[in-house]
Amino acid sequence: MATQHNFFETKVNYAGIDESTGKQVKLSDSYLIDALSFSEAEARTIKEVEPFMSGEFSVEALKRSKIYDVFETDAENGAWFKAKVEFIILDEEKGTEKRQAATIMIEAENIQSAIGRLNENMKGTMSDWELVGIGKTGIVGVVMFEKVEEE
Repeated sequence: MATQHNFFETKVNYAGIDESTGKQVKLSDSYLIDALSFSEAEARTIKEVEPFMSGEFSVEALKRSKIYDVFETDAENGAWFKAKVEFIILDEEKGTEKRQAATIMIEAENIQSAIGRLNENMKGTMSDWELVGIGKTGIVGVVMFEKVEEE
């Protein structure tokens, strides 16, 4: 089973330059933030994007996201894919099969490599599972919670 995380999807609005026209336009990026609360998710989003912003920006949206796990990679230009899987659980008393849905975020170059990474990371899972759907998201970055060790 995955470590318990508490994910928030945040949307950051900022001013940027349209490369085709050279005019200033309003842009937005979405992030997935692992945080304990809405206020911490907002603060962590600001800390993440601030070094890359030359002008003003704002966190315009924050919503809780039910993500079961995140499979990151070291590739710098990978996209984020959202996979819906179902864990197949056998109820031995009733002799029936129960399915429990879970959403997994996967960083990969394309959909084929995302499916490959999903299969690789799911090896050794205790229960059987099935891929129900997968698609590319608009998420540009995932910020996982890192415990800060006290000195």
